[in-house]
Amino acid sequence: MSDKKRKFRLKHGVGLAATAAVAVALALAYIVASGLADLWARRTVIQQLEKATGARVELGNFHIQWRSLHVRFDGLTLHGREPAGTPPLFHAGRLEIDVHCGIFLEP
Repeated sequence: MSDKKRKFRLKHGVGLAATAAVAVALALAYIVASGLADLWARRTVIQQLEKATGARVELGNFHIQWRSLHVRFDGLTLHGREPAGTPPLFHAGRLEIDVHCGIFLEP
């Protein structure tokens, strides 16, 4: 293969990879901005809570602030085997969670 063909293929390969990366980034930004990611995360949270606790889960509002990793649950209720007309196993009118990532160094 000649040197010109190799440079041509390399240049176009890098351009194609950069275009694909930009397209993926734009698609992810759209998914997060449109709320589709919140819907998926809400479904997953409910499924995991039901699996972990064995309780029926009701969740009102749910929102994730992806940049600050802040999660807010409004109207989170877990129903166990309590009879009808009695208070639920657990209820929180509002539950907020902040996720902090960092490196901890011991002296």
